[in-house]
Amino acid sequence: MTITDSFLLEVSKGLNGETFNIPGYLSIGTTDITSVETSDTILSGELLSRTALIGNRSSTILSFSSIRSGAVILSPTGIPIESSGLQADGIPNASDPLLCGVSHAGILQTTNFDIEFIYELQPIR
Repeated sequence: MTITDSFLLEVSKGLNGETFNIPGYLSIGTTDITSVETSDTILSGELLSRTALIGNRSSTILSFSSIRSGAVILSPTGIPIESSGLQADGIPNASDPLLCGVSHAGILQTTNFDIEFIYELQPIR
């Protein structure tokens, strides 16, 4: 996982029980992630619409999850998913930074199934 400093700061606030800003949307892309810069506003190769995230916090774990429905896949051969990322806004725009990104090894989503993406962040102390 590649994570920005600003998101790491929000994660630390959340784990310390402080008020924090959580990402609200999952984006998926067809391109592998090599880095995430603070100026990035979209996931490289981003496709389809972003899906809403569900956030949860326990005393030591922050988790975010989203289900990507197979019903949105229009191609009969499926769509390759090489990466996913977390963002604050559901609509790509210049004020919505990419907070973190993860590379995936050759997921091919078809209309036959949904995919649940789960991000869990836990500090090692």
